[in-house]
Amino acid sequence: MPSRVRPAPRRPARRAELARPVRPAALIASDPAAPIDLPAWCHLTGHTYLGPVPGAAVATYALRLAETPVPTGQDSPWRRDGG
Repeated sequence: MPSRVRPAPRRPARRAELARPVRPAALIASDPAAPIDLPAWCHLTGHTYLGPVPGAAVATYALRLAETPVPTGQDSPWRRDGG
């Protein structure tokens, strides 16, 4: 079972910075586009999208955080930092 990470509406990049790398983490999402956005964001940053957490009471997705993720913009986590 993944470790718990507090919900981070629209700020997955910041929460990922605070979590320990290379361990599975659970991200609770309120955005209905999360099943589409999270795999793309993981691909962009080097994290691994593991999919939805079965049996979770709220929309929860498992990620494996990269040891050295690609940085993204502070105000635009869907863009690589500096681009």
